[in-house]
Amino acid sequence: MVKRSILQRTARGLKSEVGLYWFACLPAILIFLAVSLYNHPLVDDFWCTSMVRKYGYWNAQVRLYNIVPPRYLGLALSCLTPLSFGNFSGYKIIPVLFILLFVHVLAGLHRTLGGRGQLSYWNVILPAMLFVALYLSVMPGVAEGIYWTSSLMVYHTGIILFIIWCDYALRWYYLQRKPGYLIITSLCLAGMLGCNEIISIVVAAVIAVIAVHRLWRKKRKGIDVMLAIQFIVLISCLLFILQFRGVGNRYSLIKTNASGSWLYSIGYSLVIDGNYIGKCLINPFFWALSIAWYRYCRKRAGIFFQGWPDLFEFRLSFLLTWAAILMVIPFVIVFITGHRPPLRICNMIVFFFLLGLPGPVAWMSARIQGRKYGPAAVIVFVLAGFLLRNNVSQGAQDLLSGDAVKYDKALNGRYEMIRQCKEDSCWVPRLERIPFVFRFAPDLTEPHINENFGKNILIR
Repeated sequence: MVKRSILQRTARGLKSEVGLYWFACLPAILIFLAVSLYNHPLVDDFWCTSMVRKYGYWNAQVRLYNIVPPRYLGLALSCLTPLSFGNFSGYKIIPVLFILLFVHVLAGLHRTLGGRGQLSYWNVILPAMLFVALYLSVMPGVAEGIYWTSSLMVYHTGIILFIIWCDYALRWYYLQRKPGYLIITSLCLAGMLGCNEIISIVVAAVIAVIAVHRLWRKKRKGIDVMLAIQFIVLISCLLFILQFRGVGNRYSLIKTNASGSWLYSIGYSLVIDGNYIGKCLINPFFWALSIAWYRYCRKRAGIFFQGWPDLFEFRLSFLLTWAAILMVIPFVIVFITGHRPPLRICNMIVFFFLLGLPGPVAWMSARIQGRKYGPAAVIVFVLAGFLLRNNVSQGAQDLLSGDAVKYDKALNGRYEMIRQCKEDSCWVPRLERIPFVFRFAPDLTEPHINENFGKNILIR
């Protein structure tokens, strides 16, 4: 009888729309969590950690600031990764922790947008998981975004801090003016400025738009305390960054003959945006998860669509800022280097594209909802997603084919051979196949790995 009642409840849950939404998001999240168990350090993961082991933690920071731009938070976190302590297994846990933290901070933002007194934390877990699954499904570079730990610390730490910053800024302006909110937003801003240059430019642009909007609308008389503190933090962090030689050294290394061309950079940036946004739009998981996310928010939680009239009074400013962010992310890289941005930068284009989607998704889903095709559309798109080539289907293939297991065993065997090698130069076999989710660079001799082991490692 107990088993029968459990089966009956499960069947009722699957028939409901909420059960359907769990069906839409869980495969993507579980696949990437499972793949994480076979992750290993990649390229620069060996660099910062080998400097820590050679010079010590604080000396390594100063040396890095004079080699690369002083991304003080990103570098500090990269230097604390497991290789600094001689551990390889910890890299299997880091992507898992990131995905769980990503869900947590997005749940907090959803709860704030739904009115914190109206929604419990458990009401917003599902829409947060739907958004995370959506992002994982369409991000251009899975390996560079999640499984390359140094990139994760530099770029996705900035994204997580941006979400928290938005959450507490909204609480300050629209819910309750607590001093703690000022402290958290200031720390998040300082952290973002210490992660990477792209998120720094984005958050500075958002602060400028908020300042212009509030001055134009004259919402409050006197000084806006939040904006004043944000400007002080912004200027202080920039002055600190400019004290080191890393900014100039990095620029001199990456600039080319094509650098500095405005027309070329604008045109190429539009092509890049169109390319990756277009790839999102032809991905079945994009439509399945965006429809499910909107319908749940609309019907179950009332998120975004009630109690926030003031947020929609300046929707034109929002749309213009959204378009400017999408444009400036690739433009900065193309203008400086003259080359196509790496996938870790393109991941940020897709993230901010998704973050600005509530309006377009609401327009699209309202029409599907009116015709009662929403649940059927979610099922069809999810099934189509597993039949076509995308992050989720490729991740599932890596797991089911055993490629991820073979990759894990091959690298563990390589590390053991290096440890047992008594010579200064050690030959190790080339990897037969690198799974899609870990495919970042060819399996070539990497000087940073040599520094980590203190040997000349040759791949044959």
